[in-house]
Amino acid sequence: MSSTTERRSLPRRAVAATTAAGLTAAGLALLPTAPAQAAVTDDVVAGTASWGVSTYLNSASMGRPNPYAAGYGAPAAFDAETRISSWAATGGAVHADGSADLEFSGTSVNFATTSGSWLKIGDLHAELDADGNGTVSGLVSYGMAPGSYPIAYDDSVTHRAPERVDLVDLAGNSAGDRVAEGAGVTWTGLDGTWAAELIDFVDGDDEADSAVPAFPYVTQINEEADRTPSPFSFAVETATPSVEVATTCTSVKGVEVLATGDGFRAVTNPGDAGVYVGVAPAGGLPEVDSREEESAFLATDWVMPSRIVGGAFTSALTVDPADVDPATDYAVYTWQAHAHSNATQDTETPLAIDTAALTSKSPVGLRATVKRPRVMKAGSVLAKVRSTCASATPKGKVRVSYQAKGAPKKVVTKVVRGGEVTVRLPRSKKGKATLSVRYLGNAGFEAAKLTRTFKVRK
Repeated sequence: MSSTTERRSLPRRAVAATTAAGLTAAGLALLPTAPAQAAVTDDVVAGTASWGVSTYLNSASMGRPNPYAAGYGAPAAFDAETRISSWAATGGAVHADGSADLEFSGTSVNFATTSGSWLKIGDLHAELDADGNGTVSGLVSYGMAPGSYPIAYDDSVTHRAPERVDLVDLAGNSAGDRVAEGAGVTWTGLDGTWAAELIDFVDGDDEADSAVPAFPYVTQINEEADRTPSPFSFAVETATPSVEVATTCTSVKGVEVLATGDGFRAVTNPGDAGVYVGVAPAGGLPEVDSREEESAFLATDWVMPSRIVGGAFTSALTVDPADVDPATDYAVYTWQAHAHSNATQDTETPLAIDTAALTSKSPVGLRATVKRPRVMKAGSVLAKVRSTCASATPKGKVRVSYQAKGAPKKVVTKVVRGGEVTVRLPRSKKGKATLSVRYLGNAGFEAAKLTRTFKVRK
C-alpha cells in the first residue's frame, strides 16, 4: 500500500439567532470579504479514473512488468479483459469554467516474475483545464523482490519509497473530450506525454550517498509507439446543493424555520465565505448583489464556512408574523456568500406557513423540581417554563399554592425571570401536602398548570 496521499491542493425585522452581528450593519453583498482561499473544494462525491498506463505496461506478455491484480491496493482494481486499471474518486472539485482538480485513491502494481521488479502508482491527482489538458500526478515507488525465476511478488525490498511525482503531461485535448450531464462529468481519451519528473524518478539516483538503482524497465517508459502513456478517462459525480425545510413552530411569537442543506461548498472562488440562507417570496431568488434589495427577505442567516461540514449544514431562522402576507407563497433560498460570485449554490425550496396559527399563543411546558419541606426544615420549588418555540422565552408570572396539614394555604405569585421562578415552602406538620404550580400565561404564551401531592416527614 502507498503512503498517505499528499494533498495539493438582513432581514427587515426578523433575524436568525445564528446570524453574524455584522450582517445587518453591512448588507448582504457588502460584508468584508474573507481572506482569499484556494478555489479547490470537495464537491466530488464519487467516480473513477481509468488508465491503461501504456501498451507495454498493461501487457500479459511473459517477461514484462505486467499488472499484478492481487497486489493492487483498494479501491484500485484491474480489469483483465480490457487491461485497464481504475482508481476511485475521493475528493476534488469541478469548477464552473470547466476546469477541475480531481483526487483518486488506490494503488496499482506492475510486476515481472522474471526479474522480481515491481512498480506502484497510487493516489492519482489530476489537474485539468477546461479542455482537459494539465497534469496527472501520483505516489510512485519501485523495488525488486528477491529470489530466482519464477519469482513471487514481494514488495519488502524498496528502492525508492512512495513519492508524489508528475506522471503525465496532458496536452492536445479539447473541450469536446469533456461531457457534463446533470451532476456527472466525464473526460474521455485524454492524451499526453510522460512527465520528465517521472522519468527522473524511475531512473534512480547515482548521486545519492547510497546509489539508488533505476527501475529495470525505465527504458520502456518512452515515446515509442507502444511505450507512450495510454489515454486517461475520468468520470466523476459532483455534489448537487439541496435543502430540506421544516417549520418547527408557528405562533404569534414567530415562525421558526429549520433548513438542512447538503451538497454545498463553502468556497467556489477565492474570497467566497460560506452561503446565505434567507426567507423571501417564492418565484426566484431576489436581487442579492446590493443592499437595497435586503427588504425582500423576511429572515436571513449567514452560514459561515466552519458550519459547512462535509457539504452539510443546518440553519435556524425566525420570521416575524407581522411580515407574513397570507396571500403570498414563500420559499427558503440559498446563495454564495459574500458577493454572490456564482450561482452554483443557488437553491429555492418551498416554505409552507400555517398563517392561521400566526395568531395562536405559543404552547409551553411547565416543570417543577420540589425540595420537600420537613417538620423542622423548610423546602422549595423551582418552576421552569419553557416555550415549544425555541426562539422565545416565556414571560409573565407563576403562581404557587401550597397547602400543608393543619396550616393555612400559602399562595405566592412571582415574575418569571429567564423562564424560571423559585418559591420557598415553609416547614410543615407531618402528613399530606398539596402543591399547585400555575403559569398564568400572557398575550404570547398559553397558560399551564401542574399539581403535586406528597407526604411531609420528620
